[in-house]
Amino acid sequence: MQPVRFTTLSATKPPKPSVNKSVDTAVHSRYNLNIVFNTITPLLIAYEPRLKLNTNYCTRYDLFSEKENTLFGRRRKDIPFLSLVLQKNYVGLYFMPVYFDPELKKSLSNTLRVMLKGKSCFHLTHIDDALVRQLKSLLRAGYKLYQKNDWL
Repeated sequence: MQPVRFTTLSATKPPKPSVNKSVDTAVHSRYNLNIVFNTITPLLIAYEPRLKLNTNYCTRYDLFSEKENTLFGRRRKDIPFLSLVLQKNYVGLYFMPVYFDPELKKSLSNTLRVMLKGKSCFHLTHIDDALVRQLKSLLRAGYKLYQKNDWL
């Protein structure tokens, strides 16, 4: 039997790991967005007794008013209240009371106003206690608007 020979490697630099930082960042961002989505969802459950839960997936949550009404001159079987959607780069909170009531839009905090894109969509990329309090207040105001207009 011949002895085993060990060869030594030359003193070269080891190859750089082939970790794609953008993929790593994307995974981290997606994890944060899941936290945002999962933090907001329990806030919405309180409104389910009077609002119909239309969609409840791990990436989408929709609440509608079941009461048939006329809205903007059109007869509607239901009126959307909100949709929470986990998008690629943000969590979209599509909050219809802001669309229906310009006064509600004017009363938004600066933090929420910055996150408002378009007429009724908030792009949320992070969550903290202050933002949760602001969202709770916004949800209450929107729910009161629906009660006042007899949409529930």
